[in-house]
Amino acid sequence: MKSIFCFIFLSFVLAGCMNVRKHSGEISITLRNAPGGSISYRPYLWGLPAEYISADTATGQTEFKQSVCEPDVYTLWLRGESLVLYLEPGDQIIVERGKQGGYLFGGDKEVVARNLLLRDLRHEYDRLQRYRKGLHARRQRGTVNTQKEVTLEEVEQKCNGLIHDFKSAGVGHTPAFERFIELDYKYFCISQRIDMPPYLVKTYHDFTPEDLKLLESCREDACCNEVTLSLYYRQVACAYMDYLRIHDPEKKMGDGREFLENEYRLGEYFPGEEVPAMLRALALDRIGYDFQGDSCYLSVVKRLPEKWGNSLVRNYSQKATVAKGGRKIEEASLFPDIKGENVGGKIVSLKDFKGKWVLIDCWATWCGPCNFEISYLKQLEHALEGENIVFLGVSVDAEKDKEKWKEFVAEKELDGIQILCVDKSSIYKELGINGIPHFALIDPSGKLFMNKVPKPSTGVTHHLLEAYVK
Repeated sequence: MKSIFCFIFLSFVLAGCMNVRKHSGEISITLRNAPGGSISYRPYLWGLPAEYISADTATGQTEFKQSVCEPDVYTLWLRGESLVLYLEPGDQIIVERGKQGGYLFGGDKEVVARNLLLRDLRHEYDRLQRYRKGLHARRQRGTVNTQKEVTLEEVEQKCNGLIHDFKSAGVGHTPAFERFIELDYKYFCISQRIDMPPYLVKTYHDFTPEDLKLLESCREDACCNEVTLSLYYRQVACAYMDYLRIHDPEKKMGDGREFLENEYRLGEYFPGEEVPAMLRALALDRIGYDFQGDSCYLSVVKRLPEKWGNSLVRNYSQKATVAKGGRKIEEASLFPDIKGENVGGKIVSLKDFKGKWVLIDCWATWCGPCNFEISYLKQLEHALEGENIVFLGVSVDAEKDKEKWKEFVAEKELDGIQILCVDKSSIYKELGINGIPHFALIDPSGKLFMNKVPKPSTGVTHHLLEAYVK
């Protein structure tokens, strides 16, 4: 099989990844003829709100300037399309919508050459990803594939040609850009080799030895700060952290009760300073929603460099106090009174499990995020099989959807004990919540031991529960 690393930039050795002296300068992006367009900048953590500059609705024009001291990537949102730009200190570029569609670059020829290469490479990446996404959807529906096949080998060949042409032209070369392109391309290929859609979490994934070898390369490249600009590096590194969080092969993490500190310790698997800081921020972001306003969470986040920690502090500093619709969130009951009907029609109460730990999963058949957790919850239940813990699924589906709920439980082969509690407001009041999915841990005395337990998909819950029930 053709090696994913046999492309022209392999000549840039890792020695070139040593930090270079930073110099400051102003970058400028001019957007023309793009009504409804906008520029987002400083999008360090995907999934977190970036800062936006919108084009004038009438002229479709805007200009963005910023003083910077290192290369960065900027995203232009143009009528449903996205365009990624790479700019170094002092770079200026004009982006204009063409009369026949598409977007044209203008300005300094060096800057234009770099961004034409990036645009064309991303077009090839997107072409393969769209094909694979469509193929997966058709397989799910059981329909025949009528699309022309797009293979990774075909895309590699095209990308190698683009990179070769760029090098041959001799315009736009800078060490930082060449390292960024090399690494971005490398990790795109890795993400496709292990068939890793960006929206899937790899907690409990059964990686092959070949997959792990590819994933481990993100440790070797962590000395190159340019990887922080690559979305594909982040995807691969996060998948590797999903593996590390469960298996911890070098025993760098502590007791599961120290789960916040353990998310920070994941960074110890990677050399350097900048890349570990980014990866710690990504790990802490994944559980941030469940710890809004939590002082322990924020104390860990504030240990990060401002570049990576500020957006987390901004998004998770305030404790949620009002539910959707304006209802005030109630304080949780110390000894929650939860009961409901199982699929056989019998009333089951939380009190029935006194003497055991109980992980409560509040969910509903119509809740997409709840459904996303199902496979990870099953893996968690399997990992703790035989321990002194009960998994109690509490559905808040309406009475009229009882049969739908029963069918769903059977179809998805849900494990644990499943009950239906049609009085959603009572469950929300007992656990002091304003939405689902919601996980809570009850101790053997029936006391609410931990509310807002991290979701099983995060991997955090695995060692957290082990620390108490084993």
